[in-house]
Amino acid sequence: MPATLRSVLPSARSLGLLLAATLVVGGSVATTPPAAEAAPAGATVVTLPSPDRPTPRDARVEGGEEAWVLSQEVDPAGRGTVAPATWFSASGETAPVVLDPQRHVDQTVVVGDRRVHYRVGSFDISSTSLGSGEYEELVPPSTTTPVAATGDGVVVETTTGLALVPWERPGQLLPITGGESLAPLEPRLGRWSSSPQEDAHGVLLMEQSRNGQQAALVLVDTEALRVRPITRGELELAALGDDAVAWVTGYDAGRTVHSVRRPRAGDADVAPADVLVRPATAVPPPTTPFYDAAQVVPVGDVLVVLPLTNPTDQDQSPRDLLVVGRDGSSEVLRRAATSVVAAGDGAVRVVSGVTARGRALERVDARTGATAERLSLAPVPAPVWALAMDGRRLVVADQSGATHTTVRQHSLTGDGSGLLVGSGQALGLQTDRPSSCSASRPLSRCLLLAAGGGTTALATWGAVLVRDASGGVVSVPDPTDDGVYATVEGIDGPYLVDMYDEHRDAVLDLRSGARVPARADGDLLDGVLYGVSSLDRRVDAVDLATGRSDVLGPRCPDRRDGAVRAAGSWLLVCGQVVDRTGRHPSVQVSGGDVTLGDGFLVRRRDGYLEWAALAGSAATTSAALTWQRLGEVAEDGVPSATSRSGDLPSVAWVGRDGRVRVAAIPVPSSPLPPRPTGVVTAPAAPTGVRATAGDTTVSVRWDAPAAGVRAVRARGAGLPDAAVMTTDADGLGVQVTGLVNGRSAAVDVVSLNLAGESAPVRVTATPLSATPPAPRDVRLTIDPLSSRATVTWSWTAAPATMPLTGFRVSDAVGPDVVLPPDARRASFVIDASGVTGVTVTAETGHGSAYAQSNSVPVHGVDRTAPTAAVRALPAVTTETAVTVGLSGKDDRRLDGYQLRWRRGDATTAQSLGGWEYPRAWSALRTGAVEAARLTPGWTYCFSAQSVDHAGNRSAWTAPACTTLPLDDRALAVASGSWTRATHSAFAAGTATRSRQTASVLTRTKVRTDEVTLVATSCPTCGRVRVKVGSTVVGEVDLRATTTTHRRLFRLPMARAAGGALSLQHLGGGDVVVDGVALRAY
Repeated sequence: MPATLRSVLPSARSLGLLLAATLVVGGSVATTPPAAEAAPAGATVVTLPSPDRPTPRDARVEGGEEAWVLSQEVDPAGRGTVAPATWFSASGETAPVVLDPQRHVDQTVVVGDRRVHYRVGSFDISSTSLGSGEYEELVPPSTTTPVAATGDGVVVETTTGLALVPWERPGQLLPITGGESLAPLEPRLGRWSSSPQEDAHGVLLMEQSRNGQQAALVLVDTEALRVRPITRGELELAALGDDAVAWVTGYDAGRTVHSVRRPRAGDADVAPADVLVRPATAVPPPTTPFYDAAQVVPVGDVLVVLPLTNPTDQDQSPRDLLVVGRDGSSEVLRRAATSVVAAGDGAVRVVSGVTARGRALERVDARTGATAERLSLAPVPAPVWALAMDGRRLVVADQSGATHTTVRQHSLTGDGSGLLVGSGQALGLQTDRPSSCSASRPLSRCLLLAAGGGTTALATWGAVLVRDASGGVVSVPDPTDDGVYATVEGIDGPYLVDMYDEHRDAVLDLRSGARVPARADGDLLDGVLYGVSSLDRRVDAVDLATGRSDVLGPRCPDRRDGAVRAAGSWLLVCGQVVDRTGRHPSVQVSGGDVTLGDGFLVRRRDGYLEWAALAGSAATTSAALTWQRLGEVAEDGVPSATSRSGDLPSVAWVGRDGRVRVAAIPVPSSPLPPRPTGVVTAPAAPTGVRATAGDTTVSVRWDAPAAGVRAVRARGAGLPDAAVMTTDADGLGVQVTGLVNGRSAAVDVVSLNLAGESAPVRVTATPLSATPPAPRDVRLTIDPLSSRATVTWSWTAAPATMPLTGFRVSDAVGPDVVLPPDARRASFVIDASGVTGVTVTAETGHGSAYAQSNSVPVHGVDRTAPTAAVRALPAVTTETAVTVGLSGKDDRRLDGYQLRWRRGDATTAQSLGGWEYPRAWSALRTGAVEAARLTPGWTYCFSAQSVDHAGNRSAWTAPACTTLPLDDRALAVASGSWTRATHSAFAAGTATRSRQTASVLTRTKVRTDEVTLVATSCPTCGRVRVKVGSTVVGEVDLRATTTTHRRLFRLPMARAAGGALSLQHLGGGDVVVDGVALRAY
């Protein structure tokens, strides 16, 4: 840092910037004066001179040579930085770091004079420059993912690789090319480290693979916009400094620290690194071997390492800062360091803790160890754990000690127009710091503070400390009796409200040790206990001194909203504020975090604490009240408290700077209401008590209690040691777990109030195992043709098991088959193909057990139809019986055929009739069927259909037809000379002959579309003309070289015709007609 640093400090003081403290040079430390605030309108606010911590929990420096930021984390609960961070620049400027209140910051990095804020998991990046206080949001293209920030812009990942988005041009993408592709790693962007130097122009990216097993470290040279691969392996940490790159990789149980020179732009790729430090390396005494590295900073030829000295060390604890040479030699650079960054010119900037002078920020030469500049860090406010108010008494629990919590009380004097706060008085309630407090566990769940009636109670894990009005301190036994957690809901003089069980509180009389049940979420004020009755949801009030009880007016509409808070004459119950004096209307409260004070309400809103007067207001909703700001308030979880009685209405809270503030609220205090006068009598026994057994459990329920009952309790009677009893959320039952199946369990249920308890009502139940024995010997068979599955199994009941409700048989595709408990067999079709098995599950209604069958091939339901064919028949047959041939195919099995026929007589002008389905032909098993006793002159057509094993039917085949001819005797002689001849060679043994030309045979009233002449051909035969009506069908020449009887001469027709059939002799020799076939259609 330049020598102008000394001139910077007055400016820092005037701005009040550095961590709520004063920084000086040369080792002197200035004390922090008490702060005072101007009072907001309507209220008097005083800031308490709360004690400081000598050192912060953690102090860090980030940035580089041009500018850096110093911040301190002072909150042991891990809730973030309370003291404000401060900018520094090499030119001597300082400025506060103003956090963006609307931005949830996950990570920050200082690059050049710009501080960049990241939101991990989304593209949420903003930056602010030195001293501006204004945030600039970078909105690059939505298809990119942020990787790291540089002085030039933000490195992003796109669908095609890496690119740079310049700060000045947020919509532009400059591709980063060259080097090794990262695509095979399937990069998942993890931690990163940025260059602290303006001229380094580089960013280290840690690319995490999808399976989390590998990582790669690359160097982005933004001058050349190139990716430079450096190393692969399980990368833990990386840093880019001065002129070098350093990183930490996995090595056995510890880590290995590497260092390597960074090449200039345009140089060759980086060579493999030298191993400088290995785990458990011995370094100069008294430093112990280190197991890991919290930070590594390459500086020229050396490497500065901030190690962890043991595997469980936290990175915020001070430890020796090492400087390591390239030959592996090492020495201590600074003692008790917590943070280090490169500062340029061979130097580093270190936050170290020197015991005599406190913690300081130094600029140290990494080679010589000489200190060039030093800034001492002044004390920071002690974090406040809890606040409580008791009339004119404010009680504060803080961590002014390094490892313990201290409780102090402050007296309050004055009124709404003026307020004085007394100096703190230690109450002797000092405890160790609760180790359970963290960012994930709010303060309200690890340390609780209560004050009332001059008594103060402090509760933490496993202990409750109470200080009474006389100054005596006692330790109260853990009310949960488990040695783990104790809580205090309230205290008032000798009465302590603590945890009784999971859903109920109890009132402990500190004088006698007696404990009586109280309502959950009740309140205690002036010795009166308030709670919401589980019977009628009204508020009841019990005087703990007399045992008298009254029922008050407010009613809670919802059982889940039963919290009661009392302050003076005011009650906040079930979302409404009620004035018990009746002088003000009820106020419906909305908006979440609202606290009741005596005559006023307090709420948090937009980072501020606000108050509104109830006294004198006619508003009926909290939104209609007049709200006024009191001041900035720390984030959620930081405590606040209000006064609930006395003559000084007031509120206390922790401001954003970690200081406690108290405000006197200008409203009149209210009188305490009259004490309860009702008489409490012994309660009646619970009604409707019943027990239901489960698996190692018993559920006990009862009816809503009668009037006068404050609580109902259940107690085990001879239950096993492992049994646990949990109260139901509605308070009307318990669940007993950890029981033994088959062994009866007894539970006693009693009603309680301040007068005692009722006679017990005992119920018993025997828990049974909900898991039955699994089926055995599960066997699956499947019919390969029908895919019908048959499953068989055996099952035997077991003792102490719930009765079986049935079996469920399931496969991978079909619906489950549900069967009764006595079933041992199931049959169903599996409509799938492949190899399958089934699962048989035994069920009790509360549990189940299953077994799987063997695997069997399955083909699924056959939905493929077979094929069929009919063998062709002769167009004309002279036989009176024909054989119809059938055939078919199927992918699995063909079961048979069905045959049908049509027939018709052309000589009567009758066409073919409809299909006939003879019963004898409906289920044929053979491929040949004889049709006998056919009538001459008729045409017969046959069609078949095949059927497979699954009942699938083929389409009907095309018909196969044949016609029987008319005998010659069915023809009449129309003219000329015709004679009858008989011979066995003729059809039907007869034929008609003529030698005379122009002789005609005829048949009246025919209709056909084809004529076939049956005649004898011979060498001396003549010719015949065939006509139907006026249509000449054709001429037939009967001459042939040899003599052939019953020869068929087919005469197709262009179209059907009707009328008289005539056969005319055209001469040329003998004409012997044996018959004529007329095809019906």
